[in-house]
Amino acid sequence: MHPTIRSLAATPDITESTRKFEGWLREHTRLRRHELDYKHEMMAADTFSFLRATFYRWAQLAPQVLPDLAEAPRVLAVGDLHVENYGTWRDAEGRLVWGVSDFDEAYRMPFTFDLVRLATSAGLAAAEGHLNIDLKQAFWARLHALPSARGSLPPQLKTLLVQRLPDGAGRVRFVRRRSGLGSLGRERLVAVAEWKSSAVAHEAKALAPSAWEWAQRDHAGSRIFYLDLASSAVRCPDPLTEIREGWLVRRLSPDCSRIELDSLPKPRDEGRLLRAMGWEAGNIHLGTKGAGKSVLADLKRRKSAWLREAATKMARIVRADWKEWRAEHRPAA
Repeated sequence: MHPTIRSLAATPDITESTRKFEGWLREHTRLRRHELDYKHEMMAADTFSFLRATFYRWAQLAPQVLPDLAEAPRVLAVGDLHVENYGTWRDAEGRLVWGVSDFDEAYRMPFTFDLVRLATSAGLAAAEGHLNIDLKQAFWARLHALPSARGSLPPQLKTLLVQRLPDGAGRVRFVRRRSGLGSLGRERLVAVAEWKSSAVAHEAKALAPSAWEWAQRDHAGSRIFYLDLASSAVRCPDPLTEIREGWLVRRLSPDCSRIELDSLPKPRDEGRLLRAMGWEAGNIHLGTKGAGKSVLADLKRRKSAWLREAATKMARIVRADWKEWRAEHRPAA
């Protein structure tokens, strides 16, 4: 066993960690059992999917594995940053903007952990071949193919979504969709409608405090920092993203959605892509007042290979956890 992994022997294993985290999450939002079951199945699929689905575990282990990075300046950070946490939207002027599109796990934490998680995800995605797949599907075709939502829904949720639709929208239908991995299990509902001979859609997703609060017992009154980070980042925000009554409500369209790696064309400069992702992470961290000088000072004191070495350590931890999880949750043949 590697020394780093052996040093975590006193930490609960991945199964126990998952059980405790989901118990904590239930205290803040209703969870859908079959969606959690699907999430658990996807966690066993490969290491990249496992990483995406388990920020709570990362928040628990990263400060132990990388204590020097835990002393870096704290900023309002993404937390669950990875190479598939980027998307596009239209700003108030209708311009197409690209950047981080999910702040569910936003929290004040050392800026270094965002960068290490991004680098770790890139390495795992490459190892699993996710950076070299080219599968494309039409956005609206996928959405229209979803069955109408059944079962009980939180009070006023349908009303909240209908109020978001443009005046004159008709043939409204409510559907549930699966997107991402980290937030699987939470309530998510989409209103799909027709407006002026075209389709429109708005989605509501239940929010909860960041898993960083659970892992570090760094209680902030169960505050949700999603809009704090989205509005402070140095970039053009999505004017149709808001939080209402504990729900993240946003527009969905081909121009306003997360970008999956397998949707990218094969001929691409992946080094340039990753550099742009890191640059965007910097734009987000600079939204914290005074962060620029302290972050630059911290980076100057670190040796040149710090990020690669840290990502290598965390990838090793992720793989060990994944193997343990897969051994216990592999589907029966």
